[in-house]
Amino acid sequence: MELTQAEVIERLKSRVAERVSQQAVAVEAGVSPQHLNDVLHGKRDIGPAMLALLGVQRDVRFVAAEALS
Repeated sequence: MELTQAEVIERLKSRVAERVSQQAVAVEAGVSPQHLNDVLHGKRDIGPAMLALLGVQRDVRFVAAEALS
């Protein structure tokens, strides 16, 4: 199942809501609370620790332009 970056951020926001605080999720993911806050506000990309916490992995693709038309 493919997710957009916005959908992954929404999953992260839901996790924060479940755990009641960004601090709790940051500890769970092994990142600083400021890092988590930056991700939630679009100042940083979501990294491997938070992706793993959500059970999501990044898959970067390159597609030839002619395949898009």
